[in-house]
Amino acid sequence: MSVQKKSGYLLEDFRIFYNADHEMKTVPLHYHDFHKIVILLAGNASYMIEGRNYNLQPGDLVLVRAGAMHRPILHDHSLYERIILYLSPRFYGSILERIREQDPAEEDAVISRTLFRKSNASELVRPDPSVSGQFTVLFDQLKQLSLETGKNSCFGSDVYRRLKTIELLLLLMRNIHETSLSDMRERSADPMAEHIMAFISNHLDDPDLCVDRIAQKAGLNRSYLMHYFKEQTGFTVGNYITEKRLFLARELISQGKSMTETCYECGFGSYSSFYRAYCAKYGIAPRRHSESGKETGMNDALASSE
Repeated sequence: MSVQKKSGYLLEDFRIFYNADHEMKTVPLHYHDFHKIVILLAGNASYMIEGRNYNLQPGDLVLVRAGAMHRPILHDHSLYERIILYLSPRFYGSILERIREQDPAEEDAVISRTLFRKSNASELVRPDPSVSGQFTVLFDQLKQLSLETGKNSCFGSDVYRRLKTIELLLLLMRNIHETSLSDMRERSADPMAEHIMAFISNHLDDPDLCVDRIAQKAGLNRSYLMHYFKEQTGFTVGNYITEKRLFLARELISQGKSMTETCYECGFGSYSSFYRAYCAKYGIAPRRHSESGKETGMNDALASSE
């Protein structure tokens, strides 16, 4: 499996795409700096997120938070039809903040209904039959909006597209609930990759996190772990740890953390090693990134691969 790390970038608040393919190249595990919602309209597909596999049915929505390693998996050559929505974390956060401002008493409800959490509680949403009609109508509207470009755009289409995006998010938040996903989720034959990825994510702040420690925790031979992890994810263990640490660093910097705090909270042994890795990854020094406050962007060609 070829390695594809951070993919695409998003300059706007959101983007909507409609894609339909009978055949598609294998998409390697990758992540984005923005949130993503995939709406399956047709197809025999599943979605892998951080080692977890979800079997999909038409009408399902997959919620992929920024930084989560993921990829679609097609099981045959039937039409794979989907709507893809990319969301800036800043834009989504502004919607949550607006809800809080209107009714501070809803703080607990906002927290419980947040769509893009680090837990996997809401990665797959299968609308209840009682509200599936509302989602279907909205899916049709989003599909039409995604096909409107340039001269084909109707009056006020940009505003309408924004309203419909917010409507989808609110509808999801109103209908999301904590349930077991055991009937929707098909665990891989060997769930070890999921456990390893979770262990890494939970110990990014530990500068001693390394292949030997992970192998000991997983009860695996060091050489076998390295081969297995590369085969399952396309990443070496070391590269995967670095990718996750740098994404976390970017998040902390955007939240106003100092460079020194960020360095050590992400498990880098020294500021110099953090600085070199950050510059190599993002092409800009951490402090300059903090001062610019820029969102990262996205290339349109990426949409056709997911």
